[in-house]
Amino acid sequence: MTTYPIDEFWRIAQRCGFAPQAVHLVPRNELDERYAYFFLLREPDAG
Repeated sequence: MTTYPIDEFWRIAQRCGFAPQAVHLVPRNELDERYAYFFLLREPDAG
């Protein structure tokens, strides 16, 4: 399992060719506290 700060994951996604569109943080509860869902679009290849 790997965790990333949100801003770092956002930058990694961009470097991998994705265009981050939105993020939804999962509310903390007794089972989960470090989850988020990201909406990413694949950027078209240039060239």
